[in-house]
Amino acid sequence: MRILIWQVLLFFIPFLAYALWVYLNKRAQKDVRFRDGPFIRLTAAGIWLIVCSFLALAYVANDPVREEFVPAQIIDGEFVHGHYRPLTDENVDTSETR
Repeated sequence: MRILIWQVLLFFIPFLAYALWVYLNKRAQKDVRFRDGPFIRLTAAGIWLIVCSFLALAYVANDPVREEFVPAQIIDGEFVHGHYRPLTDENVDTSETR
C-alpha cells in the first residue's frame, strides 16, 4: 500500500507544481490558455516520474540473488528476526517450474 501511495504522489507532483505556478503567476490567472492547462504534458511528466522511481528502486534494491528470505517468526517462545540464508540444495524449492 505504501508503494501505491508513493506512486500516486509522484504522479501528481507535476500537476501540483503547475497549479502552484498558476496561482503565483498573476498573468496566468487571467489568461484562459493557462487555466486549461497542458494536461497531456503533465500526465507524461507524472508517468515519467513513476517509471524513474521504479528504475531507481530496482537499481538501489539490495536483495541478495542467491539467498532466500526467511520471514520473522516465533521459535520456542522467542522472536527470531527475518533474515536471508544462502540457497543450498536442501532449501531450494524444486516444485516450481520456470
